[in-house]
Amino acid sequence: MSSVPILFLIYDLEPGGPELRLLDLARAFPEDRPMHICVTSRKVTLLPQYLACPCHVTVFIEPVAKAYLDIAAMLRIHRYVRRHGIRIVNSYDIKGLILATAIRLLSGNRVVTVHHTVDLLHNFSLLHKLALAILLRWTTAVLCNAHFIRRFIETSYVSSKRIHVVYNGIDAGLFRKNEALRNHYRRTYAIGDDETVIGTLANFRKEKQYPFLLDAFYRIRKRHSRVRLLCVGGGPDFDAIRSLAATMGLTDVVFTGYVEDVVGHLSAMDLFVFCSQYEGLPNAILQAMSMELPIVSTAVGGICELITDGEEGHLVPPNDMDAFLKAVFDLLDHPERGKVLGRRARENVLTRFSLETMVEGYDRFFRQLVPSNAETL
Repeated sequence: MSSVPILFLIYDLEPGGPELRLLDLARAFPEDRPMHICVTSRKVTLLPQYLACPCHVTVFIEPVAKAYLDIAAMLRIHRYVRRHGIRIVNSYDIKGLILATAIRLLSGNRVVTVHHTVDLLHNFSLLHKLALAILLRWTTAVLCNAHFIRRFIETSYVSSKRIHVVYNGIDAGLFRKNEALRNHYRRTYAIGDDETVIGTLANFRKEKQYPFLLDAFYRIRKRHSRVRLLCVGGGPDFDAIRSLAATMGLTDVVFTGYVEDVVGHLSAMDLFVFCSQYEGLPNAILQAMSMELPIVSTAVGGICELITDGEEGHLVPPNDMDAFLKAVFDLLDHPERGKVLGRRARENVLTRFSLETMVEGYDRFFRQLVPSNAETL
């Protein structure tokens, strides 16, 4: 008997953590489990990649201005749910959660809802946090990608018995060292063979702490002259950070903006750094681990569940310049030590954080939530 169809409600298809994770899931999910993806805005940069997914994945766009006001859009999505016999609705954001709750009520609770908590709500207003607390009471289950987030959510919003954890996973076959791509991008950015590339992969937002990274790089340059900083990503603060680097006289920093070839850009790096003040379970860290890059990261959020300090990388407190520089200098001065950390990091990905492990976790969770022999709408 065929499996129960699932509808994923997501705000956009821009290159961010949840959007890329859902794309990985769409590419690898079992073919007997139909996936429907509803995008509630017209921001769909990744749409061509989603449309290239297997035929059991359907993507449609239903722009919703404000979920609590756009009744017509809500009813259209509900009709879609009924027409396709969807029994599970998975939301990622507050708009999606409102829509999912409405669909469940309109369906007489015959649709189960799952809310996927993807951050620590630091950008939420008090009103949004209150709305989240109320709506989660109507939600069948909550998914988290780290136990750190689970502890945060169960303390403030949901009882522990309704919270489940499925770690992010990475395609380790794709995210591996590529010497040809390394040479290509180092030539593209005029990086010398004798230069060491310190790199990061993060959107340009306040919590990513790019000013801290630029300050650190300014100090690193005083001790190691043959180093470059490669900043991969885009976002609202991109222009401001690039201007800050110019003001500081940092001519050895490369700002790429958004890129499609993440593997190639990670291949060009020798050392990966991550300075975030807040995090859930960042794909960027997993990608760097899979590429065997030595890593220096802040010890925040679920990162501590990915890396044990001194085993797969170095972890430092956020905003601690002395600790950060000490860890970076340790790896710059002892590259063989970094290679050992990198190998251990990839082994950890293969053992605990592979794409296959993530897909199996999601599939098992959804099958337990609604068995395949459940009555359809």
